[in-house]
Amino acid sequence: MSITLSASGGRRRAATTTAAVAVAGLLAACSSTGSSTPGTAGGASGSPSATPSSVSSFGAAAGPVDEIKWGLPYGEPNTLDPVNGAYYSASMVSMNMCEPLLRLGNDYSVSPGLATLTQPDPKTIKLALTPGVTFWDGSPLTADDVVWSLDHARDPASVVGFLFTAVDTVKATGPQEVTVSLKQPDSLLPLELATFAGAVQQKAFSQKAGKNLGAAGTGVMCTGPFTFGEWTAGRAITLLRNDAYWDKARAAKAKKVTLSFVTDSAALAQSLATGELDGAYEIPAAVIPKLRKTDSGTLVFGSPSQLYLTASLLNVQGVLAKPEMRKALFMTIDRTAVAQAIFQGAAQPSWTGMNPDSWDNAATPPEARKIWQDAYAGFATERKAWGSATAIAEAKQLATAAGYDGTPIVLATLAGDATQSQIAQLWQASAKQAGITIEIKQLQAIEYSTATTDPKKRQGLDVSLGSSFNGAPTALEPMLFVYLPDSFFNYTGYSDDRVTAAINAARTTSDPVEQARKMVEAQSVYEEAYVQATLLQYNEIAFLNKRLSGMTTSFAYLNQASLSTIGAAG
Repeated sequence: MSITLSASGGRRRAATTTAAVAVAGLLAACSSTGSSTPGTAGGASGSPSATPSSVSSFGAAAGPVDEIKWGLPYGEPNTLDPVNGAYYSASMVSMNMCEPLLRLGNDYSVSPGLATLTQPDPKTIKLALTPGVTFWDGSPLTADDVVWSLDHARDPASVVGFLFTAVDTVKATGPQEVTVSLKQPDSLLPLELATFAGAVQQKAFSQKAGKNLGAAGTGVMCTGPFTFGEWTAGRAITLLRNDAYWDKARAAKAKKVTLSFVTDSAALAQSLATGELDGAYEIPAAVIPKLRKTDSGTLVFGSPSQLYLTASLLNVQGVLAKPEMRKALFMTIDRTAVAQAIFQGAAQPSWTGMNPDSWDNAATPPEARKIWQDAYAGFATERKAWGSATAIAEAKQLATAAGYDGTPIVLATLAGDATQSQIAQLWQASAKQAGITIEIKQLQAIEYSTATTDPKKRQGLDVSLGSSFNGAPTALEPMLFVYLPDSFFNYTGYSDDRVTAAINAARTTSDPVEQARKMVEAQSVYEEAYVQATLLQYNEIAFLNKRLSGMTTSFAYLNQASLSTIGAAG
């Protein structure tokens, strides 16, 4: 799923703009990790170099290990209930315990898992359960468990509930069969059943847990290769190998996994370099130089990727009420400079709200992809100079015309994340030249996490800088997340009847070309609202200690039991 668009990155400009100079200064001030020249990281013989010509997996485990010590750069999960996590740490941990109905491959292919899916007609989904599947307590997986899990996921209060709006009923139509009846065809739902939205939990345990399901003192009851061990608040979560796992060919290699909450970038890099931690996903770009030089393990840029850096509007009632003001703000950041200087080859500028890999992938037929390419080229041509001195001068004029009075725009970042800190400071400096004041507010990990799900936690914030992701390889999913009025991650309450109609039409058609046309139609409208900017698309940046092998390195890891394949290196 590599980027092939000629229009995706514009020209590689020399770092002579004010913004690029600011990046260089920030790197000198914020990082003590040496050269950014690409090179091959240390690690096992034959290991891939840390370059964007990336891989979807790293080696194969040669045997079991007693323990893996893993870092969670995004900190402590808000819950282990998979359908209500929908965030890096929460999904990483929960999906190593709870399995989805279908399996997502490293290349984003979908195959049978807990069930096999068939569609006798566009409005009916049949799920035939895989025989012999058991929960950790030894009880068999039943159709009732699947019905409860899907009803739990499609509850309007669920984070992923909007993905199930086309569902009419979910019923057990046999001891090992579940039938999902749809109100209208839905091209997205079958793909989502291979993500955390399709995760299955035991009905009896979950009902007894009630509101405490997924909490530290309760945990979950699932079928996966790891069981819930212990959650020590503020420190770590332990997972234990499920020695009775139903799929022997995919049994976990590690007896125990300890997942530590390490949100400080420097501390994470040091722990990986010294071997205190064995590995991590979502490595901050700011520590790439340090980890490239270490001989304790291997730094890998993984693909396919569905990762992108976003600036999301959290409030459009005050200083950012006018679209012209929002456009002015977004015009001041130099995406190309950030990609080159901060992400050091692991990112590409993005010029629309949809990251290119969401549609430029093997799952999108060439004729549909061409529709996206043509639309994307137009936005790239219009916006590729953003962040330059000319664009900053234009932004200043836009802000003045919008009546901007100097009120600070509060930008939320994750405390301890050096990459976000560098980008925020860059943006603050370039916006200042346009007469726009940005106030950076660092949020602790739990505040940062809950701000994505709790509107009360977003009060007093205007913009959030952070990473976003897609679970399924289609632009339809992120559109649903952000631009429909009832979406969980539509932070500003954005609503436009034209956008809603086009997205809904795209969702109900099975014709990929017509679907692309409808989504591009929606894009032409919502892009002018400037409620979210995708600044960059970047590779999965991961690290693995040289004593280990067998790691998924594509972003598909988030919807897999990705730690189960890691074991001793050969």
